[in-house]
Amino acid sequence: MGANVNSKRMGIAALAATVALVLGACSSQTEPARDVGAPPTTQAPALRDCSDIPKEPKADLSNCDLIGAYLSGANLTGANLSGADLRVATLTEANLTEATLTKADLEGADLLRANLTGANLSGADRRSRGANLTKANLHGADLRRANLYEADLREANLTRATLTGADVRWAILTGADLREADLREAKLNGADLREANLDHTSLGSADLSDANLQHADLTGATLTKANLLSADLPRANLRRANLSKANLAIANLTEANLRGADLSGAHGDPATIHRADLSGATWKNGKTCKEGSIGKCKT
Repeated sequence: MGANVNSKRMGIAALAATVALVLGACSSQTEPARDVGAPPTTQAPALRDCSDIPKEPKADLSNCDLIGAYLSGANLTGANLSGADLRVATLTEANLTEATLTKADLEGADLLRANLTGANLSGADRRSRGANLTKANLHGADLRRANLYEADLREANLTRATLTGADVRWAILTGADLREADLREAKLNGADLREANLDHTSLGSADLSDANLQHADLTGATLTKANLLSADLPRANLRRANLSKANLAIANLTEANLRGADLSGAHGDPATIHRADLSGATWKNGKTCKEGSIGKCKT
């Protein structure tokens, strides 16, 4: 009987070994199949130690670890800083003319009075939350889809800059110069644009809900299909601005200058247009307001 038991045990062991072998073979054959069609994993390049690289014009500082670096007054004209980590770095009065900063991380960086004329700061992944760009020169800079959430751009020069699709929510742009800048489809929710110069700026389909535009100059600006829900525009200059099909619901247009402006097809009733000058403006219904239309469109 003992021989029979041992024989059965050996048989069971042999069977278990066979099953394990078969399962292992099946696993090795089927494992690759699970990865077929799986989306590739995109990883950011590892940061480089660039402590020995001279910080000079046209320097290759791409993907460099520059966290907290002190680069005040540095001449980085035409330098490649794409993918660089510049968090809380000091770049005050640095010369970054025509530098490449695509996908660079500038969170908390200090770029007070930095020269970024013609620089490329585009890219959906670029992070600049809380960056200090006060009085920075960004004339003609490429900021397409850039993340400028809560950035400080007070009195910055953004003339002819491209900010299409950029995230500028809750940014501070008081007194900033945005003449002829392209802000189409930009997110400007809650942005502070008091006394900003937006003369002939393109803001088509931009989201300006809850934005503060008190005393802002929007002469000849294009705001077609823009969202101005609950925007604050008292004493704003909207002379000859194009507001056709814009959302003006609950907007504050107290004492705003809307002479010759186009509001045809605009929807939503402003919270107030008290003492606003609508002389010569095209009202929402397509009719022209008579001269002397103050606080109300007289047709």
